[in-house]
Amino acid sequence: MGRCNSILRDEKMKTLHYSIFVASLIILGMITPVWASVNYEIFLPIDGHPITPRFEFTKTVNIDYPNGGKLKDLLQGKNITISFTENSNNNPTVKSLMQQINNEFSKQESSASFSNLTISYNVHILGKNNVTSIDYDITLTPTVEGYTLSKGEFDKPTIFDASWITFDMKSPIVINTKQYGNLEINYPIDVIKTLPDVYYILQGTDAENALNQNLVDTAIQLPFDRWDSLFDPAYTVSDTAGVSYQGKKVTTTSFSAVFGDRTVSGAPIRNSDMDFTVDSKYHLSIPTKPHGGIVSVEGHANAYSIQGEPAFSTSIAHTGYTGCVGCIAPEQALFNSILIITIGVSAVIGFWIFYFRRFRE
Repeated sequence: MGRCNSILRDEKMKTLHYSIFVASLIILGMITPVWASVNYEIFLPIDGHPITPRFEFTKTVNIDYPNGGKLKDLLQGKNITISFTENSNNNPTVKSLMQQINNEFSKQESSASFSNLTISYNVHILGKNNVTSIDYDITLTPTVEGYTLSKGEFDKPTIFDASWITFDMKSPIVINTKQYGNLEINYPIDVIKTLPDVYYILQGTDAENALNQNLVDTAIQLPFDRWDSLFDPAYTVSDTAGVSYQGKKVTTTSFSAVFGDRTVSGAPIRNSDMDFTVDSKYHLSIPTKPHGGIVSVEGHANAYSIQGEPAFSTSIAHTGYTGCVGCIAPEQALFNSILIITIGVSAVIGFWIFYFRRFRE
Protein backbone atom coordinates (compact mmCIF):
# COMPACT_ATOMS: atom_id res chain seq x y z
CA MET A 1 0.00 0.00 0.00
CA GLY A 2 2.88 2.37 0.82
CA ARG A 3 4.32 1.99 -2.67
CA CYS A 4 0.87 2.36 -4.24
CA ASN A 5 0.12 5.56 -2.29
CA SER A 6 3.52 6.96 -3.27
CA ILE A 7 2.76 6.28 -6.92
CA LEU A 8 -0.63 7.94 -6.63
CA ARG A 9 0.89 10.98 -4.90
CA ASP A 10 3.45 11.24 -7.66
CA GLU A 11 0.68 10.86 -10.20
CA LYS A 12 -1.23 13.82 -8.79
CA MET A 13 1.89 15.99 -9.08
CA LYS A 14 2.17 15.29 -12.77
CA THR A 15 -0.10 16.42 -15.60
CA LEU A 16 -0.95 13.48 -17.79
CA HIS A 17 0.40 14.11 -21.25
CA TYR A 18 -0.06 12.05 -24.35
CA SER A 19 2.15 11.84 -27.42
CA ILE A 20 1.11 10.49 -30.81
CA PHE A 21 4.02 10.08 -33.18
CA VAL A 22 5.60 7.66 -35.65
CA ALA A 23 7.36 4.84 -33.79
CA SER A 24 11.06 4.24 -34.26
CA LEU A 25 13.44 1.64 -32.87
CA ILE A 26 16.18 2.65 -30.44
CA ILE A 27 19.38 1.05 -31.61
CA LEU A 28 21.10 1.12 -28.27
CA GLY A 29 22.74 -1.32 -25.95
CA MET A 30 23.26 -1.90 -22.30
CA ILE A 31 26.01 -0.19 -20.40
CA THR A 32 27.62 -3.56 -19.73
CA PRO A 33 28.07 -6.47 -22.17
CA VAL A 34 24.99 -8.62 -22.60
CA TRP A 35 25.11 -12.38 -22.32
CA ALA A 36 21.50 -13.44 -22.86
CA SER A 37 19.51 -11.86 -25.67
CA VAL A 38 15.97 -11.57 -24.37
CA ASN A 39 12.89 -10.54 -26.32
CA TYR A 40 9.50 -10.24 -24.72
CA GLU A 41 5.96 -9.33 -25.68
CA ILE A 42 3.52 -8.21 -22.99
CA PHE A 43 0.00 -6.77 -23.02
CA LEU A 44 -1.49 -5.22 -19.87
CA PRO A 45 -5.31 -4.93 -20.02
CA ILE A 46 -6.81 -2.23 -17.88
CA ASP A 47 -9.08 -4.69 -16.05
CA GLY A 48 -5.97 -6.52 -14.75
CA HIS A 49 -7.05 -10.05 -15.61
CA PRO A 50 -4.41 -12.85 -15.95
CA ILE A 51 -2.11 -12.49 -18.96
CA THR A 52 0.22 -14.85 -20.84
CA PRO A 53 3.32 -12.91 -21.96
CA ARG A 54 6.28 -14.49 -23.73
CA PHE A 55 9.94 -14.25 -22.78
CA GLU A 56 12.39 -15.63 -25.34
CA PHE A 57 16.11 -16.05 -24.60
CA THR A 58 18.50 -16.76 -27.48
CA LYS A 59 22.25 -17.13 -27.88
CA THR A 60 24.61 -18.46 -30.54
CA VAL A 61 28.05 -19.85 -29.75
CA ASN A 62 30.65 -20.45 -32.46
CA ILE A 63 33.69 -22.67 -31.87
CA ASP A 64 36.28 -22.29 -34.64
CA TYR A 65 39.05 -24.83 -35.25
CA PRO A 66 41.04 -23.32 -38.19
CA ASN A 67 44.07 -25.48 -37.44
CA GLY A 68 42.18 -28.72 -36.93
CA GLY A 69 42.68 -30.49 -33.63
CA LYS A 70 40.67 -32.75 -31.35
CA LEU A 71 37.65 -30.42 -31.28
CA LYS A 72 37.37 -30.64 -35.05
CA ASP A 73 37.58 -34.42 -34.90
CA LEU A 74 34.83 -34.53 -32.26
CA LEU A 75 32.48 -31.86 -33.62
CA GLN A 76 32.76 -31.93 -37.42
CA GLY A 77 29.66 -33.55 -38.89
CA LYS A 78 27.61 -33.29 -35.69
CA ASN A 79 23.95 -32.41 -36.17
CA ILE A 80 22.22 -32.65 -32.82
CA THR A 81 18.91 -31.13 -31.70
CA ILE A 82 17.76 -31.12 -28.08
CA SER A 83 14.16 -29.96 -27.84
CA PHE A 84 11.26 -30.24 -25.40
CA THR A 85 8.19 -28.42 -24.06
CA GLU A 86 7.07 -28.84 -20.45
CA ASN A 87 4.38 -27.27 -18.26
CA SER A 88 4.15 -26.63 -14.53
CA ASN A 89 0.77 -28.38 -14.35
CA ASN A 90 2.30 -31.79 -15.08
CA ASN A 91 6.03 -31.34 -14.43
CA PRO A 92 7.21 -30.79 -10.83
CA THR A 93 10.58 -29.39 -11.92
CA VAL A 94 8.87 -26.67 -13.99
CA LYS A 95 6.59 -25.94 -11.05
CA SER A 96 9.69 -25.61 -8.86
CA LEU A 97 11.18 -23.08 -11.30
CA MET A 98 7.91 -21.12 -11.24
CA GLN A 99 8.09 -21.00 -7.44
CA GLN A 100 11.71 -19.79 -7.59
CA ILE A 101 10.67 -16.94 -9.89
CA ASN A 102 7.76 -16.06 -7.58
CA ASN A 103 10.21 -15.97 -4.67
CA GLU A 104 12.29 -13.46 -6.61
CA PHE A 105 9.16 -11.33 -7.08
CA SER A 106 8.49 -11.46 -3.34
CA LYS A 107 12.04 -10.31 -2.56
CA GLN A 108 11.59 -7.24 -4.74
CA GLU A 109 8.13 -6.63 -3.20
CA SER A 110 6.30 -7.18 -6.48
CA SER A 111 2.58 -7.83 -6.27
CA ALA A 112 2.67 -10.12 -9.34
CA SER A 113 3.06 -13.89 -9.46
CA PHE A 114 3.16 -16.73 -11.98
CA SER A 115 0.26 -19.17 -11.61
CA ASN A 116 1.32 -21.37 -14.53
CA LEU A 117 4.48 -21.72 -16.62
CA THR A 118 5.33 -23.39 -19.93
CA ILE A 119 8.95 -23.88 -21.03
CA SER A 120 9.95 -24.50 -24.64
CA TYR A 121 13.62 -25.38 -25.04
CA ASN A 122 15.61 -25.90 -28.22
CA VAL A 123 19.35 -26.31 -28.77
CA HIS A 124 20.90 -27.14 -32.15
CA ILE A 125 24.54 -28.21 -32.51
CA LEU A 126 25.85 -28.13 -36.08
CA GLY A 127 29.48 -29.09 -36.82
CA LYS A 128 30.97 -27.87 -40.11
CA ASN A 129 34.45 -28.11 -41.61
CA ASN A 130 35.95 -25.12 -39.79
CA VAL A 131 33.38 -24.15 -37.17
CA THR A 132 30.66 -25.59 -34.96
CA SER A 133 27.67 -23.43 -34.07
CA ILE A 134 25.47 -24.00 -31.03
CA ASP A 135 22.14 -22.16 -31.07
CA TYR A 136 20.21 -21.82 -27.79
CA ASP A 137 16.54 -20.86 -27.62
CA ILE A 138 14.45 -20.85 -24.43
CA THR A 139 10.88 -19.51 -24.33
CA LEU A 140 9.01 -18.99 -21.06
CA THR A 141 5.25 -18.47 -21.30
CA PRO A 142 3.80 -17.79 -17.85
CA THR A 143 0.33 -16.88 -16.66
CA VAL A 144 0.75 -13.67 -14.66
CA GLU A 145 -1.66 -12.49 -11.98
CA GLY A 146 -1.74 -9.70 -9.39
CA TYR A 147 0.16 -7.06 -11.36
CA THR A 148 -2.42 -4.32 -10.64
CA LEU A 149 -1.29 -2.02 -7.82
CA SER A 150 -4.33 0.25 -7.88
CA LYS A 151 -7.58 0.04 -9.83
CA GLY A 152 -8.52 3.34 -11.47
CA GLU A 153 -11.79 5.14 -10.82
CA PHE A 154 -13.12 8.57 -11.71
CA ASP A 155 -10.03 10.85 -11.91
CA LYS A 156 -7.59 8.22 -10.63
CA PRO A 157 -5.59 6.17 -13.16
CA THR A 158 -4.96 2.45 -12.94
CA ILE A 159 -1.45 1.66 -11.72
CA PHE A 160 0.38 -1.47 -12.91
CA ASP A 161 3.41 -3.03 -11.25
CA ALA A 162 6.14 -3.56 -13.87
CA SER A 163 8.96 -4.77 -11.63
CA TRP A 164 8.06 -8.43 -12.33
CA ILE A 165 9.05 -7.96 -15.99
CA THR A 166 12.73 -7.97 -15.03
CA PHE A 167 14.01 -11.11 -13.30
CA ASP A 168 17.42 -12.78 -13.34
CA MET A 169 17.78 -16.50 -12.53
CA LYS A 170 21.36 -17.13 -11.41
CA SER A 171 20.77 -20.67 -10.11
CA PRO A 172 20.96 -23.74 -12.35
CA ILE A 173 17.59 -24.73 -13.83
CA VAL A 174 17.24 -28.51 -13.98
CA ILE A 175 14.19 -29.79 -15.87
CA ASN A 176 13.19 -33.44 -15.89
CA THR A 177 12.23 -34.49 -19.41
CA LYS A 178 10.94 -37.72 -20.90
CA GLN A 179 13.45 -37.62 -23.74
CA TYR A 180 16.66 -36.63 -21.93
CA GLY A 181 16.07 -37.16 -18.21
CA ASN A 182 17.33 -34.30 -16.01
CA LEU A 183 18.70 -31.47 -18.15
CA GLU A 184 20.21 -28.19 -16.92
CA ILE A 185 19.05 -25.44 -19.29
CA ASN A 186 20.22 -22.12 -17.81
CA TYR A 187 23.98 -22.44 -18.41
CA PRO A 188 25.19 -23.25 -21.97
CA ILE A 189 28.22 -25.15 -20.70
CA ASP A 190 25.90 -27.82 -19.27
CA VAL A 191 24.64 -28.75 -22.74
CA ILE A 192 28.24 -29.24 -23.82
CA LYS A 193 28.68 -31.55 -20.83
CA THR A 194 26.32 -33.95 -22.62
CA LEU A 195 29.28 -34.39 -24.99
CA PRO A 196 31.88 -35.48 -22.39
CA ASP A 197 34.85 -35.63 -24.74
CA VAL A 198 34.19 -32.09 -25.99
CA TYR A 199 33.71 -30.77 -22.45
CA TYR A 200 36.96 -32.39 -21.34
CA ILE A 201 38.87 -30.26 -23.87
CA LEU A 202 37.06 -27.03 -22.87
CA GLN A 203 37.34 -27.67 -19.15
CA GLY A 204 39.51 -25.14 -17.33
CA THR A 205 39.85 -22.79 -20.33
CA ASP A 206 38.57 -19.24 -20.80
CA ALA A 207 36.01 -20.72 -23.16
CA GLU A 208 34.45 -22.68 -20.31
CA ASN A 209 34.20 -19.49 -18.23
CA ALA A 210 32.55 -17.64 -21.12
CA LEU A 211 29.96 -20.41 -21.46
CA ASN A 212 29.23 -20.43 -17.75
CA GLN A 213 26.82 -17.45 -17.81
CA ASN A 214 23.08 -17.76 -17.23
CA LEU A 215 20.62 -17.39 -20.10
CA VAL A 216 17.41 -16.63 -18.19
CA ASP A 217 17.76 -12.91 -17.51
CA THR A 218 15.08 -10.42 -18.59
CA ALA A 219 16.82 -7.31 -17.19
CA ILE A 220 17.30 -4.46 -19.66
CA GLN A 221 19.14 -1.51 -18.15
CA LEU A 222 17.06 1.23 -19.71
CA PRO A 223 13.96 2.43 -17.81
CA PHE A 224 10.61 2.01 -19.54
CA ASP A 225 10.09 5.79 -19.49
CA ARG A 226 13.04 6.05 -21.91
CA TRP A 227 11.59 3.54 -24.36
CA ASP A 228 9.80 4.65 -27.52
CA SER A 229 6.06 5.00 -26.94
CA LEU A 230 3.27 4.94 -29.51
CA PHE A 231 -0.43 5.57 -28.98
CA ASP A 232 -2.67 3.30 -31.08
CA PRO A 233 -6.46 3.87 -30.99
CA ALA A 234 -7.13 0.47 -32.62
CA TYR A 235 -4.47 -1.97 -31.37
CA THR A 236 -5.18 -5.62 -32.20
CA VAL A 237 -4.49 -7.73 -29.12
CA SER A 238 -2.38 -10.89 -29.50
CA ASP A 239 -2.60 -14.03 -27.39
CA THR A 240 -0.28 -12.50 -24.78
CA ALA A 241 -3.37 -11.00 -23.12
CA GLY A 242 -5.14 -14.31 -22.75
CA VAL A 243 -8.02 -15.85 -24.65
CA SER A 244 -10.70 -13.33 -23.61
CA TYR A 245 -8.83 -10.39 -25.21
CA GLN A 246 -7.22 -12.10 -28.19
CA GLY A 247 -8.13 -10.50 -31.53
CA LYS A 248 -9.92 -7.50 -30.00
CA LYS A 249 -9.14 -3.93 -30.99
CA VAL A 250 -8.49 -1.64 -28.05
CA THR A 251 -6.96 1.76 -27.36
CA THR A 252 -3.35 1.11 -26.35
CA THR A 253 -0.03 2.78 -25.62
CA SER A 254 2.93 0.59 -26.59
CA PHE A 255 6.44 0.95 -25.20
CA SER A 256 9.12 -0.65 -27.37
CA ALA A 257 12.88 -0.86 -27.60
CA VAL A 258 15.34 -2.89 -29.64
CA PHE A 259 18.92 -2.99 -28.42
CA GLY A 260 21.89 -3.89 -30.58
CA ASP A 261 25.65 -3.81 -30.19
CA ARG A 262 26.02 -0.31 -28.73
CA THR A 263 26.06 1.15 -25.25
CA VAL A 264 23.81 4.05 -24.28
CA SER A 265 26.75 6.39 -24.96
CA GLY A 266 27.16 4.97 -28.47
CA ALA A 267 30.35 3.04 -27.80
CA PRO A 268 30.44 -0.53 -29.17
CA ILE A 269 29.90 -3.47 -26.84
CA ARG A 270 32.62 -6.08 -26.84
CA ASN A 271 31.36 -9.51 -27.72
CA SER A 272 32.70 -12.63 -26.04
CA ASP A 273 35.47 -13.27 -28.55
CA MET A 274 38.62 -15.16 -27.57
CA ASP A 275 41.35 -17.56 -28.59
CA PHE A 276 42.19 -20.53 -26.40
CA THR A 277 44.77 -23.23 -26.84
CA VAL A 278 44.65 -26.85 -25.73
CA ASP A 279 46.03 -29.39 -28.19
CA SER A 280 45.56 -26.78 -30.95
CA LYS A 281 44.61 -23.13 -31.23
CA TYR A 282 40.84 -22.59 -31.17
CA HIS A 283 38.56 -19.56 -31.24
CA LEU A 284 35.28 -18.94 -29.40
CA SER A 285 32.85 -16.20 -30.42
CA ILE A 286 29.44 -15.30 -29.02
CA PRO A 287 27.95 -12.61 -31.28
CA THR A 288 25.56 -10.07 -29.79
CA LYS A 289 22.00 -10.36 -31.08
CA PRO A 290 19.34 -7.63 -31.13
CA HIS A 291 17.16 -7.87 -28.04
CA GLY A 292 14.42 -5.90 -26.36
CA GLY A 293 10.69 -5.99 -25.99
CA ILE A 294 7.24 -4.53 -26.41
CA VAL A 295 5.01 -3.70 -23.46
CA SER A 296 1.54 -2.62 -24.59
CA VAL A 297 -0.71 -1.01 -21.98
CA GLU A 298 -4.43 -0.57 -22.61
CA GLY A 299 -5.48 3.08 -22.57
CA HIS A 300 -3.43 6.28 -22.49
CA ALA A 301 -0.39 5.18 -20.49
CA ASN A 302 2.79 6.59 -19.00
CA ALA A 303 5.87 4.77 -17.70
CA TYR A 304 7.49 5.73 -14.42
CA SER A 305 10.31 4.82 -12.10
CA ILE A 306 8.87 5.21 -8.61
CA GLN A 307 11.14 4.57 -5.62
CA GLY A 308 13.46 2.68 -7.93
CA GLU A 309 10.72 0.33 -9.17
CA PRO A 310 9.12 0.50 -12.65
CA ALA A 311 5.37 1.03 -13.03
CA PHE A 312 2.78 2.11 -15.59
CA SER A 313 -0.21 4.40 -15.08
CA THR A 314 -3.10 4.34 -17.53
CA SER A 315 -6.61 5.67 -18.07
CA ILE A 316 -9.34 4.47 -20.38
CA ALA A 317 -9.17 6.46 -23.61
CA HIS A 318 -12.66 6.40 -25.12
CA THR A 319 -13.86 9.51 -26.92
CA GLY A 320 -15.22 11.90 -24.34
CA TYR A 321 -13.99 9.71 -21.47
CA THR A 322 -10.59 9.32 -19.83
CA GLY A 323 -11.50 7.45 -16.69
CA CYS A 324 -13.26 10.36 -14.93
CA VAL A 325 -16.81 11.66 -15.11
CA GLY A 326 -17.14 14.90 -17.06
CA CYS A 327 -13.62 14.80 -18.50
CA ILE A 328 -12.76 15.44 -22.12
CA ALA A 329 -10.61 12.88 -23.92
CA PRO A 330 -7.01 14.09 -24.43
CA GLU A 331 -7.19 13.98 -28.22
CA GLN A 332 -10.48 15.94 -28.11
CA ALA A 333 -8.98 18.48 -25.70
CA LEU A 334 -5.99 18.91 -27.99
CA PHE A 335 -8.28 19.40 -31.00
CA ASN A 336 -10.39 21.94 -29.09
CA SER A 337 -7.29 23.89 -28.03
CA ILE A 338 -5.99 24.06 -31.60
CA LEU A 339 -9.42 25.09 -32.87
CA ILE A 340 -9.73 27.90 -30.31
CA ILE A 341 -6.23 29.19 -31.11
CA THR A 342 -6.94 29.06 -34.85
CA ILE A 343 -10.20 30.97 -34.48
CA GLY A 344 -8.52 33.54 -32.24
CA VAL A 345 -5.65 34.15 -34.65
CA SER A 346 -8.06 34.37 -37.59
CA ALA A 347 -10.16 36.93 -35.73
CA VAL A 348 -7.11 39.11 -34.96
CA ILE A 349 -5.92 38.99 -38.58
CA GLY A 350 -9.41 39.78 -39.87
CA PHE A 351 -9.77 42.67 -37.42
CA TRP A 352 -6.38 44.09 -38.47
CA ILE A 353 -7.14 43.82 -42.21
CA PHE A 354 -10.55 45.48 -41.76
CA TYR A 355 -9.17 48.52 -39.96
CA PHE A 356 -6.11 48.73 -42.18
CA ARG A 357 -8.31 48.99 -45.27
CA ARG A 358 -10.52 51.65 -43.66
CA PHE A 359 -7.43 53.69 -42.76
CA ARG A 360 -6.15 53.45 -46.37
CA GLU A 361 -9.51 54.66 -47.67
